[in-house]
Amino acid sequence: MNPTITAFEQSPDRGKGLARDMRVRWALEEVGQPYEVRLVSFKDLKGPTHRALNPFGQIPTYEEGDLVLFESGAIILHIAETHTGLLPKDADARARAIMWMFAALNTVEPPILDLSIARVVEKNETWYEQRLPQVQARLRTRLGELSARLGDADWLDGAFSAGDLMMVIVLLRLRVSGILDEFPKLAAYVARGEARPAYQRAFAAQLSSPPILRPPDIGSLAMRNQAAIAASFFCLFTLAAIAAPTARQQDVAQKGAMVMPFNIHNSTHVFQKNQYGGIQQVVAKDPNDKDLIAAIRSHLEMEAERFGKGDYSDPMKIHGMGMPGVQYLSHIKPGQIAITYRNVPAGAAVDYVGRDAATVDAIHKWFDAQLSDHGEDATDQPKQ
Repeated sequence: MNPTITAFEQSPDRGKGLARDMRVRWALEEVGQPYEVRLVSFKDLKGPTHRALNPFGQIPTYEEGDLVLFESGAIILHIAETHTGLLPKDADARARAIMWMFAALNTVEPPILDLSIARVVEKNETWYEQRLPQVQARLRTRLGELSARLGDADWLDGAFSAGDLMMVIVLLRLRVSGILDEFPKLAAYVARGEARPAYQRAFAAQLSSPPILRPPDIGSLAMRNQAAIAASFFCLFTLAAIAAPTARQQDVAQKGAMVMPFNIHNSTHVFQKNQYGGIQQVVAKDPNDKDLIAAIRSHLEMEAERFGKGDYSDPMKIHGMGMPGVQYLSHIKPGQIAITYRNVPAGAAVDYVGRDAATVDAIHKWFDAQLSDHGEDATDQPKQ
């Protein structure tokens, strides 16, 4: 019998992977354990049925036969101890991995949550401006200590473990604050965690709950096709370099300058289609241009929020009212598409997951139009 976990019927983070069921999903994917998901409404969270599983009325919970657990840390520890893949066999290394789990939850996460609470709950208080710098300073101190300990290593203590899983998922809460980018070693550490195939599967699964399509194993697929991807990217780059921009592409570039707060020619636009929609990335060609990266992230985050409300007016301004796919996307019902913003190295990304075949097809048509209109500034290959 597969275990069953609970998750929000409508996640308050709108699919950004910050709800705590994401931690459990990732752990289950890492150990290769299939699982079921029961979605719970906010009303039912506080009802007697769910409180019988978690007296505090929270998610996630974990049910496996007669065993019922709550608290994400306890659930992940149970998964790690009853499956191979998340804890080392050596007793001392195993103890250290568990230590890092507790460090993530008890030492690193509290100042991160303090910052979230300050910005969301306390921002209208008269003392907010005085308190915020203190909260940020405490957080930066903790992140500096963690960064110093990590150093140039890939993971906290040898191979990837449950300790790294918990630490990465905690640090992800800093994605939109910009503070994580002040610590390049930690930002790279988080990116390594997000690049793991198990994380990709877990993220796509929670994003598309209730699941419509099983997402591909992105990491493994990339490894299997590494040579083909490299060759196709080389060919694409070479052909684009020698081809002169068309009149259409020149017109799009001029109109884009009125919408985008940065020079389009200084950035690369990636439109990668997949079976559940696609991934859009905008990345600075110069990874050291901090002002450009900040402008890209601010713009793409704002656009993702607008797209989530059905407002595709900016793409229409650039590409025209008849841009393929956009008219359909701007008129679909709420819930037919999930749109999630995230930072990536030197830029930003937006994940699009269609709930049905027609929406996925519209996303693909929109991406194809983007690739055609942006010429040498666009590609369908993901930035590594």
